[in-house]
Amino acid sequence: RILTFNVWNIPVAQHTRARIDGLAKVLRENKDQLDVVGLLECWMERDRNALIAAGKEGGLAHHIFFRNGCGFPGGQSSGLVVLSRWPIENTFYHRFTAA
Repeated sequence: RILTFNVWNIPVAQHTRARIDGLAKVLRENKDQLDVVGLLECWMERDRNALIAAGKEGGLAHHIFFRNGCGFPGGQSSGLVVLSRWPIENTFYHRFTAA
């Protein structure tokens, strides 16, 4: 059971707090219902950490945050987070070059 979600977690986004709180609630309350969650555009560290913690409460004990990437202007991250019920044994991030 897989869930992907574009967090749209940029400083200028509207309703960020409600979106993060709502997604954290889904992650916490669906214990044993989710196996892998992909979070996109999860750039803000505070919110990213809150979602990772909520995932752990919901049984998604393992995560990877792809720190390197194009990132949000002024940032150094890809904004990609994967939460998993199972240990993550191998990862690869392919950064595309600008066209």
